[in-house]
Amino acid sequence: QAERQHREMMQVLQQRAEPPPVQLQPQPDQGVQP
Repeated sequence: QAERQHREMMQVLQQRAEPPPVQLQPQPDQGVQP
């Protein structure tokens, strides 16, 4: 059942990769803190 776990990890990575890392890189567009 190693394939199943591998597939789950791939799906999670894809889902996490979908949204951009806003916390890592604060966009100046919001203008929260320069």
